[in-house]
Amino acid sequence: MIKRNIPYAEAMAIFQVALTYYDKQNYKSAFPIFEKLAKDNIPEAQYNLALMYENGEGVKQNINKAVELYKIAAYQDYLPAAYNLGMIYVLGQGLEERNLEMAVKWFEIAASENDPSALFNLGCVYYEGGYGIEKDDRKALMWWQKAAIQGHPIAYERIEILKNENKNCNFYIPNILGKLYGLDSLFKSLSNYATYKEENYIYINGIMNAMMDEYIPILKDQYILNKNNYIKILINEIYKIHNMSFHSPSHYTKLTKLINHCSKLIDKAIKYEEKLRKNIKKEVIQESPLLRNIKNDIDELNRKITSIKEKIKSIDIKIKSLRNTEYNEEISLINHRISNINFKINKTKKDY
Repeated sequence: MIKRNIPYAEAMAIFQVALTYYDKQNYKSAFPIFEKLAKDNIPEAQYNLALMYENGEGVKQNINKAVELYKIAAYQDYLPAAYNLGMIYVLGQGLEERNLEMAVKWFEIAASENDPSALFNLGCVYYEGGYGIEKDDRKALMWWQKAAIQGHPIAYERIEILKNENKNCNFYIPNILGKLYGLDSLFKSLSNYATYKEENYIYINGIMNAMMDEYIPILKDQYILNKNNYIKILINEIYKIHNMSFHSPSHYTKLTKLINHCSKLIDKAIKYEEKLRKNIKKEVIQESPLLRNIKNDIDELNRKITSIKEKIKSIDIKIKSLRNTEYNEEISLINHRISNINFKINKTKKDY
């Protein structure tokens, strides 16, 4: 249990004052407030105080002090502090040398809640290798894929570069099905406000801002990678809506038409991406000896299990024919063999 001299809510109110000073570059006023709150175990203050020591803002630069404060904040689950620690170790800033092992440790903590930058930098560390970390393109790919799924635009570019460098790896371009489904929901919301009412403009504007900020960058990246022409047209239509004014009934009539057109484009884009995903899965199995061998092993195991089951049926028929005879010992022996076979089948499945 973390002990504090003042309630956390009260501390955060004071912290906001210091943050205002900091944003205005009034470091002389911000520093003592951050310092006092940091001593009272407020992780946000510890983080900002570390930032000032790291950058030499209002205080002499001291990387070791910054690392110390970042660690205290990170151990209180303040993930931005973990990310900054990763950056210090990966760059070797103020240290004798870079330490990629420590960078991985802190980036993994920062990435525990899918921070795109932490995920992306983990990929970069494994792609580069050295300083205690073995170069591993597969791990680089894994982290970049996770970063791409979280919307990191450069991650898509790195995946494409890695794909071209190493044709033998199990590469696939992360699709954006989730984003397309989200976009579909936004257009359904948009259609609810496509009636001429002055107050509807506020809601439409809010939805469009969400599209432009969250979806357009990812749509553009996906088009560059996959050449999904439905997405290209969809981007153009979204820009048309974004540039519209909504001050007369005719504007809302045009909006309704554009919404319907976009909804159809989204449906087509989703089908395209789903087809792409299926094709990529096939390519991965065809191109990867490892996955191909695993698939072959599974097929062989299934064939053996089928063969054994057929033998059991044959034995079972023999048992039924012997039940009314005097060969009780043979029946007992056959039952024992069946039990052993069933045991081996179950064990084989578990081991596999």
